Amino acid sequence: MPVLLAALGALLMSLDSAINIVLPAMSAAFGVSPAAIRWVIICYVLTYALSAFGAGLLADRLGPGPVFTAGLWLCGVVFLGYAVAHSYGMVLLLRVLQGLGGGLVYGTAPALVTLALPRERHGRGLGTMSLGLGVGLGVGPMLGGVLLDSFGWSAAFLFRAPLFLAMAALAQSRLRALGGAPAISRRIAWADLLRLPVLRSAALAFLSNHAQFAVWLLVPFYLVGTLALSPSLGGLVFTLTPLGAALAAPLGGTATDRIGPRWRPGWSSSWPGCSPSRR
Repeated sequence: MPVLLAALGALLMSLDSAINIVLPAMSAAFGVSPAAIRWVIICYVLTYALSAFGAGLLADRLGPGPVFTAGLWLCGVVFLGYAVAHSYGMVLLLRVLQGLGGGLVYGTAPALVTLALPRERHGRGLGTMSLGLGVGLGVGPMLGGVLLDSFGWSAAFLFRAPLFLAMAALAQSRLRALGGAPAISRRIAWADLLRLPVLRSAALAFLSNHAQFAVWLLVPFYLVGTLALSPSLGGLVFTLTPLGAALAAPLGGTATDRIGPRWRPGWSSSWPGCSPSRR
């Protein structure tokens, strides 16, 4: 159940991709330029990036279950606020609060997986979580386009309120066993964060997300503006890349369990003809 909840939580969070296709409509509704509308993304992404680290530290003390659940509740309440968001400043404030809730979810979802599964199944479990993430990223733009055509830009936010509140209620009842301080401290020393493998992984993640950010910000304006596609059709086109990522995630997790996070010729732990002693 924790793995399923982590995957569902990642799916609901990644449905934020629904707003990308509505950015041109928001730009027109609030009378702001495409350059200014980027803050709708920045306020959310920057906040959850910072709060996710704090969520991990908090989960070391309280357990990941309560922190994960609190993030779901916060997101559900914040999404209700978009019903009365009649100014651009109000939207940005709600995005910051949404990012705080997102950080609580994103910062603890992997822990739900790793604590619920034996080490040799971590890759598969994290791949399942990433599948939920990819499905949400893939479905979001198409769903956002349909909602925009039918109800206006705010619907791309409001539809998630009941989903998050229902998910929070489910997590509240199912994740109690993952609360409380751990018997053995799992805290990471600050010096560990400055190790080369950690810095290298962080740099690669930064570059990957930097490139993705540019695409997700600008492509909707190209699809809806330059190509003059309808929001529904633009969302359908926009969904192709994240759906590819969703299909690849479980395969990547399973491969990681078998050959490790880095594949080298002749180096594997479980494939036929490979020696576990070389791991």
